[in-house]
Amino acid sequence: MSKIKKFRELFWPLLEPLNQVDFKPIHIDDLVIEENDLDLCWDLTLRYYDSEEDRRNSIETKSTIFISAIGFVIAILLSMATDLLLNSNIKAGFLTSFSILMWVFIVVYFCRTVWFSIRALERQGYHRIGYKDITTGRENYRKMLITEVINETRKNSLTINLKVDNMVMAQEYFKRGVVAAVIYSIVVGIYGFIFKANWDYIEIINSILRVFSAKWFPLLNMACLMIIIVIFFQLRMRSKR
Repeated sequence: MSKIKKFRELFWPLLEPLNQVDFKPIHIDDLVIEENDLDLCWDLTLRYYDSEEDRRNSIETKSTIFISAIGFVIAILLSMATDLLLNSNIKAGFLTSFSILMWVFIVVYFCRTVWFSIRALERQGYHRIGYKDITTGRENYRKMLITEVINETRKNSLTINLKVDNMVMAQEYFKRGVVAAVIYSIVVGIYGFIFKANWDYIEIINSILRVFSAKWFPLLNMACLMIIIVIFFQLRMRSKR
């Protein structure tokens, strides 16, 4: 990956196309299973099908949460930006320009999050066995059902993988929107702290130095160190389990 592409991915990731997979259905002759193991095979096949269903439901649930929550945040940000632009009492300056710029970034990132969440919810080709497959008696009926369920589940996996990719992109843009919001909050906070607040910085520095020179300060450091050591050993013990 080139440096330009890495730099672009840092701010504007793109969805990589899925590799084309040649789907080859399995047939009854491919099931080299003893008759005594058919019950176990059928149980594992249903688990395979259920796991793919759970994966699809999980993705669609996350997408719905993203759409509802972020849509509300976008509406608030747009309302704040509109009030700021239409307010004649606010003068153009660093804070105003920076706020508008960062709001644009945040809204764009969150809109992309909603866009990919909607794509994850789009109707796709989905496959199931029909009632004819269940009610029609055939030779090797149980093996036929097993192969049908496996084939339909494998087809569905391709659709679910596309949903997963869209959900991953939604999460990537959501993370970038959160990072932009954090940067905005830090810059605005520092700007307000330095230029807008009437602080006695000399007194603040003297107070910090008095804390460092206090007799109880080494005891506080020792207590913090002990807490960190205890937490470290607890994490090591849990990881060994």
